[in-house]
Amino acid sequence: MKKTAKPTDTVASAVSASKTPRRRPSPPKPRAAENRLSGIIENTQAGYFFIDRKGIFRSVNKAWLDMHGYDSPAEVLGKHFSLTQADTDLDAANRMVAEILAGKPVPNGEFARRRKDGSIGCHTFSASPVISGGKVTGIEGFLIDTTDRKRVDEELLRSKTFLEQSFEQSPTPMVLLEMPGAILKIVNSAYRRMLGTSDEPSRIGQSLLDIPLSFQYYQPDGRPVGVRDLPLARAIAGERIDSRELRIVRKDQTELWVLAGAAPILDSSGKIIAAYLTLTDITAHRQAEAALQTSEEKYRLLFDKMLDGFALHEIICDNGGRPVDYRFLAINPAFEKMTGLKAQDIVGRTIREALPGTEKYWIDIYGNVALTGEPAFFENYSGALNMHFAVTAFRPAPGQFACIFADITEYKNAQGELRKERDLLSSIAETSPVGITVVDREGKIVFANRGAEKILGLTCNGITSLTYKSPDWRITAEDGTSFPEADLPFVRVMTEGRPVFGVRHAIVWPDGKKVFLSINAAPLLNAAGCIEGIVSCLEDITERRKAEEALRESEVQYRTLVEGLPDFIMRFDHEGRHLFVSDNVDGWAGLKAARFIGKTHRELGFPEKLCSFWEAAIFRVFETGVPLETEFTFDGPKSSIIYNWRLLPELDDDWKVRSVLSISRDISERSRAEAAIRESEEKFSVAFQTAPVLFAITDLETG
Repeated sequence: MKKTAKPTDTVASAVSASKTPRRRPSPPKPRAAENRLSGIIENTQAGYFFIDRKGIFRSVNKAWLDMHGYDSPAEVLGKHFSLTQADTDLDAANRMVAEILAGKPVPNGEFARRRKDGSIGCHTFSASPVISGGKVTGIEGFLIDTTDRKRVDEELLRSKTFLEQSFEQSPTPMVLLEMPGAILKIVNSAYRRMLGTSDEPSRIGQSLLDIPLSFQYYQPDGRPVGVRDLPLARAIAGERIDSRELRIVRKDQTELWVLAGAAPILDSSGKIIAAYLTLTDITAHRQAEAALQTSEEKYRLLFDKMLDGFALHEIICDNGGRPVDYRFLAINPAFEKMTGLKAQDIVGRTIREALPGTEKYWIDIYGNVALTGEPAFFENYSGALNMHFAVTAFRPAPGQFACIFADITEYKNAQGELRKERDLLSSIAETSPVGITVVDREGKIVFANRGAEKILGLTCNGITSLTYKSPDWRITAEDGTSFPEADLPFVRVMTEGRPVFGVRHAIVWPDGKKVFLSINAAPLLNAAGCIEGIVSCLEDITERRKAEEALRESEVQYRTLVEGLPDFIMRFDHEGRHLFVSDNVDGWAGLKAARFIGKTHRELGFPEKLCSFWEAAIFRVFETGVPLETEFTFDGPKSSIIYNWRLLPELDDDWKVRSVLSISRDISERSRAEAAIRESEEKFSVAFQTAPVLFAITDLETG
């Protein structure tokens, strides 16, 4: 029976297999040295093993037992080394043992091992042949446990892969740079698309401070943003930028407006190791605001500068639905000048409160307009104001009526005793002004940033306890109808395997609160290229929809107001071309209203003398920026028509005349009446002065 080798049988037990096998020293070492070496092996944290030529374990130390989950050597001694080999590494282990027993050098390596409970661990090893009597009698070696390190390395790799994919696949434009040196690490495709740099060479690995930009950042006031004032440059200096509004001019000279967010990323000691940037395109929002402002300015200019008085009211009815009063909601300056009533005194008050002596027929006529929507055109006398008015009344909204007043008091007095014009949006994701969520492949929300909390009105914990189609909310189309599940961003991305952009729908909460969303979503891929979930960007477009609705309402009011006027309303550009004409121009001079658009008076065939007069007046207002009021006579098919003509400059943001507004009114009848009165007075004066008899005019009161 062979003698079992002990750990002290050779000093070469810790020598790498890459070295040439050596015979055991002779003469034998003293027993004390053997005991000391045996003690070192038993107490080392490296796992020691010795197997014989048949691969049978003959010796292991405590560290080896702990690494493999065994309680005592008796559980493994006398058993083949394959007991502890992972199936994936068994063939390689057999080859390595055969090579060492054959005296071949074997490099150190890393193997998987099977523990007693069946779990798999990892270790590095070194092994050497044991030589006795000039022959290789077995193999001994040491194992170093690398299981935890390998697990950490794999987790770090997964985290890095997730971070890089999240950046690259995110529909939100993002940039990540590393310190020191402000070196670009990631510039995702959404950023390159937004900035128009997809065709440029990659700048990855270069310093932000050394890269020439093909686009330019500007402050909202127009001042350029220097390189060291860029959000990313300020982030690497330790500053956090939450929502900075900037204008970008791309290399093709197109512009966009963005909200920029940037922040530094710190290590556990507080040192800045990286920084990131996110951009949100708000160009459409800015354009909607500008359009709304322009519409309001046009409405306000017409409201303030129109020749006639204008007032907006709401009708007041009794319990039986009969009109009994009406309330002033708004009046224009012409109405104030015409009546002597000031907005500050009457807006919000009823006609009975402001003018107690107002006749009932005014309330009856206006009540019919407000309740039926049937417009009214009439002339009437106000005893409370002692004035005659030509009135156009129409309904801009149910229960309301608007009136255009022309003071015809002077006109009435000349005939046997003639009249009067409108308001507005975590370290990487947490600074984004849009909501960002991550949904796993089962549909569960596993991440939500502060933007998502704000948009959805829930805490992060509240959001991450839900699924994308949670019963806590109801998903509808923008018009309130059912939204097909197949069109939901999660379903589309999981089905199609590619990003989706601009999916719009609403979320309705049980309390009736509704939030309108625009959603971009993209797949998150694992290392194998399989979809593990999706990342979504949620933009709250509720206010934008309100702005769009306000714009539509403003335009409707503007159009309703213009079409309700009896005057011809036109707008001219710098060349005297018609930009707009009111519908009542249709048929004037035998022309359809649509024919005026884009043409000058001369191109429309009007007489040269009138064209020269009109052009001179229009160009004068463009040059001076001062309103102009004049008269002209137009020879119609039946008679000549005299027009009062007022030209008003319309200014742009730089206070330059953008266009000229024209208001023309037929004053022929009034002019003829005034001419007749003047002619009669002249005849009377001539007769009075040339009569051969004595005339005397006596005041009846004074005699």
